[in-house]
Amino acid sequence: MRGGKSGRAHPARRTVPRRFNTHRLRDVPLPNAAFATVAAGLRHLVAIKTAPLGGGGTDNYIPKWAGTSDLEDSAIYQTDAGNIGIGTTTLQTVFQVGAGMTTFSTFLAPTKQVCPGQTGYGTQGIGFNLFRRDDGTWETPEKSGGAALFGHFYGLSIACVNSAPPTVPTTFTDAQIAESVAMTILADGRVGLGRWPSATLDVGGNVRIREMRSTTSGVLMSVDGNGELLRISSSRRYKTNVRDLQEDAEKVLDLRPVRFQVRRTSA
Repeated sequence: MRGGKSGRAHPARRTVPRRFNTHRLRDVPLPNAAFATVAAGLRHLVAIKTAPLGGGGTDNYIPKWAGTSDLEDSAIYQTDAGNIGIGTTTLQTVFQVGAGMTTFSTFLAPTKQVCPGQTGYGTQGIGFNLFRRDDGTWETPEKSGGAALFGHFYGLSIACVNSAPPTVPTTFTDAQIAESVAMTILADGRVGLGRWPSATLDVGGNVRIREMRSTTSGVLMSVDGNGELLRISSSRRYKTNVRDLQEDAEKVLDLRPVRFQVRRTSA
């Protein structure tokens, strides 16, 4: 050791890249084909981004594509308030269809419901009203327009009318329905046959009973001049039914009064 230093030589100094077996960064050439591919893709994106749209439009109409680069008005109309109309621009509700709609499902609207091919107006009844036109029967509804009419509930008047020939009106007014109603059920349970019910069961015509079944406590039934249903009781003493006099009361008044004098006779 000389000068206080070991005589052993220092190892050769190595840089960090060489020690970790790395290489310095350098430019790597790319083939021309790669640049051509990238350039073509960029030109395609620019063409899509800057391609002009043709056609015109009207305020509030939802546009639709007419070809690959043109727009035109669709049948859907939207007001500034957000109401949507199809085939109409005079909107009264949030959603409104301007013409009839043929569907096998139900379509609800504030005043009517469109069913297969036909329309009709609702009434105040809840449940259903059955009606038919006078020129047909229920056995041949295709000639009469017979159908089921669903009444007014929850603010909606719903009508469901089956298919009918072109000669039959597709819109039934309240007067037509009232004239041809066969059965009506109201919200309070009143049922009308042939008329608007004013009682629990209101029949606008004659009733024919084919068979009467009753128990030992059964009673006969009748109606008065106002159509009110009466119960006729029986007499245990005379074994006859107690009936109203009807016109017999007038005959009683026509009788001439007779006075009898009873004299006591001797035994």
